[in-house]
Amino acid sequence: MKWFIPIVILLLIPFHLVVINNSPLVGWDEAVYMSMGKYLATAAESGIYEQIRPTGLPILTGLLSKADADHLLFARLSMLLVSIGIVVATMRVATRFTGSRVAYISGLFLAITPLFFEYSTQVMSSMLSVLLVLLSYLALEREHYKRCGLFIGLAILTRFPSGMFLLLIIASLIYNKKTNKLPTVIGWTALAVSPYFIINLILGHGLFTPLIKALSHAGNANFAQNFLYYLPILIKQSPLLIFLPFGIIFAIKRKYYLLLASALLPLLYFSLITNKQPRFILLALPFIMMLSFFGFQWLLLKTKKNNLVPRIATLVLVLALFMSFTQIDFNKDDYQNYQPIISALENVEGPIIVTDPIPTSYTKLKAIPAYEDVAIAYTTLVEHRSEASHILYTNRSFPCEIYPDQQRCQRILSWFEDIAHSNQSTKYNAGGFDYYLIELQPTQSTLQ
Repeated sequence: MKWFIPIVILLLIPFHLVVINNSPLVGWDEAVYMSMGKYLATAAESGIYEQIRPTGLPILTGLLSKADADHLLFARLSMLLVSIGIVVATMRVATRFTGSRVAYISGLFLAITPLFFEYSTQVMSSMLSVLLVLLSYLALEREHYKRCGLFIGLAILTRFPSGMFLLLIIASLIYNKKTNKLPTVIGWTALAVSPYFIINLILGHGLFTPLIKALSHAGNANFAQNFLYYLPILIKQSPLLIFLPFGIIFAIKRKYYLLLASALLPLLYFSLITNKQPRFILLALPFIMMLSFFGFQWLLLKTKKNNLVPRIATLVLVLALFMSFTQIDFNKDDYQNYQPIISALENVEGPIIVTDPIPTSYTKLKAIPAYEDVAIAYTTLVEHRSEASHILYTNRSFPCEIYPDQQRCQRILSWFEDIAHSNQSTKYNAGGFDYYLIELQPTQSTLQ
């Protein structure tokens, strides 16, 4: 059993390498993080910048962009290493916090959940923040309080909702009567988070305004779902999750309050906010899998069926692997559809306004984001039309049905469509959407 799990994890790596090789098209958020990295690495000469995004992952992708190699390949390989780190850290957290040597198996079950498997190589902040949270917990358990503060601060710098784990760490220190360690943890956390505020202040976005805007993004109606949205998503992750209720009982009996809260608080928070996306619960998934495995083991021990643990675990493992492999999605063909746009952008000079960040993420162009909402897109165009040479427009970013003033939304969209169909535009189709590369005129008309 000692070598079984490392061997299984090593066998999973080739599957991820196949996915990397056959998935050259980035998603929306990947495009932003890759472009923000270039923006920081080139001192605003290329790439894009969104002030509401935390700067942890862009700093990493910016460093990778300096390498004289495939930027995306390096970034995805780095995320694969992060994912392996999460699995190992989950094993360590599970064993060190419970003292159970078999608890590390929960890390293996995490590795083969469909959601974790899908995001293991994507350039997203969720995975990096999960690793940093787990490292902060390991540092806390070992009483390395400076490292604990540093890691949880870097987790917040990578993904703001990680801040809820700082609250749990503070609560844990108070519960264990170690309040004298709070200044150390909080001080190092503040130090780790400070680059976000410094960068935005230098760029002229203000000290706290970007953070306030970022927090308001939790109410993004584009991704509105009901309160129970995550329940079916969790059920699909692993058959092991049927033991989660028993794991919760087990954690309460053993007073594993920090692990219990680490699983349930993020799940509650993400269920309460308007903006709901499957990847959000990655922050809670390692702790949910730990509790599920604890419940599985505890229930069999209670029924004196401990000899069934390896058999049932093997069955669950096979089912979970099957569920994960069905999630593999190659997008080479979709990437080919974007090639004509990317080639056209290589001939564009000067900054370009974009209502979709994906195509420009493959170029060295400086891009000005205009996709937060349709009114801001219009304002951005008016403010930057003398600076930008072109606009890359697609209406996929602006579903008018979610805006309070739908009539104004339709008016602005009609105006965009008018200039999109002018003589100064070229039409492309990719990903099932129409894109228009529009050459801006100094005397471009505006809405009345």
